[in-house]
Amino acid sequence: MKKVILITIILIFYTVNPANATIKYVKDQATGAYHNEVWNTYTEKPIKVYVDLISFVDKYYDEEDAKNNLDNEYKIYIEGGSGILSATGMINPSERQKMIDSLKKGLEWIQIAKKERVEITKEINSFVRRRPDNIIGSEVQGIWLLFSSEVSKGKVSAGMFLRIEDEDNPLKSIMLYLEEGQIKKLITLIEKVPDTVEEIKKNISKSDLFQ
Repeated sequence: MKKVILITIILIFYTVNPANATIKYVKDQATGAYHNEVWNTYTEKPIKVYVDLISFVDKYYDEEDAKNNLDNEYKIYIEGGSGILSATGMINPSERQKMIDSLKKGLEWIQIAKKERVEITKEINSFVRRRPDNIIGSEVQGIWLLFSSEVSKGKVSAGMFLRIEDEDNPLKSIMLYLEEGQIKKLITLIEKVPDTVEEIKKNISKSDLFQ
């Protein structure tokens, strides 16, 4: 009985403690295709978006500064894959619209490629930062968006590659291929970020009732 009470207390602490409530996934998820080069197979992998409201745990947080610069209030993370085969990249709130516009450009290029029957692979945009010089593995971390169009047996296949070099682990990376519908789904998730931030704030405000 004592163990049950102790576990319940621990669960309540982690539920109402603001430091453990600053991270929230955007509802729903997108998907992308992962290519296994060894077996030449494609498997569908999840793509999730979540927010970390750093302003509530950062001791150097300046509320007035955050009002003028959202990059100091929260961070946006895009998580591709799952388990060992996964990687997470970060974008700043100031880059959110740029990410949305880049994905929409990919949708526009898909229509052009299908109409003109063009074969091309081209980077649309990137959201990257260099790692410290003493880190082993990838020298950069972040997200790349690449457009790809191929013509085979009279059929045009066009879509986008989402490449992620992990934010924390320089040895983790993933490349996922997104078709038109999957790109639209990812756009929807990123558009929901502001609403998710507000949900986090409301939950933390409610936790104050238990102090």
